[in-house]
Amino acid sequence: MIALTLPELKTAASCIFTKDTFDYFLVKEITISTSNTFHVDGKLHPDYFTDEEKEALRDPVYSDWKTLRPFCYQLIKGKKLPQSFRLVFQLSDSNVEKFLKQHNFSCQVSDIGGLYLHFRYENHTLSAISGTSLNFFSLDKTIDTAWDEMVKRILKLSGIFFEAG
Repeated sequence: MIALTLPELKTAASCIFTKDTFDYFLVKEITISTSNTFHVDGKLHPDYFTDEEKEALRDPVYSDWKTLRPFCYQLIKGKKLPQSFRLVFQLSDSNVEKFLKQHNFSCQVSDIGGLYLHFRYENHTLSAISGTSLNFFSLDKTIDTAWDEMVKRILKLSGIFFEAG
């Protein structure tokens, strides 16, 4: 796990809320505080969707950021900054599989509980925090380190400047 400060708030927020930079992530949780606090758990309600719509979903359990991003942008846009927000993203299984292959890890997608990217804005500071969850016990931190480096690479390629925590 690494915690990075994103000092260029406007650039980072633009990449998060107005561009497709993070659209391939699933949403575990969102909390946005403006005049009220808005909370989204990210979980889909399967009964809401037709069979056709279910087949079109990228993930059967969680919404993707591409779907929720416009709603979240509507909550934060305006002349005033939000009081705070917290976004918890998780890499989809298909992208976890690509990540494991790219790094030649011998474990399976089912061994990974989640590869996470958190964005937290509070006290006028925006942070990005990486996180991993494994479904097995290991003292080896190779997967954690590789994910930390991947998060840095994603931010850098997106034009988001960061400083170590």
